[in-house]
Amino acid sequence: MRHIRFHDLRHSCASLLLANGVSLKEIQEWLGHSHIPRRQTSMHI
Repeated sequence: MRHIRFHDLRHSCASLLLANGVSLKEIQEWLGHSHIPRRQTSMHI
């Protein structure tokens, strides 16, 4: 079984939220980020 890091879980959660219509702004606030880096405005899923 592949080692799963906490970062992987956060990314998976954010990806699922985005895929289900939650805005990047809401995800950013929920995860505690102060800003969204420009390179992540088109997140890879």
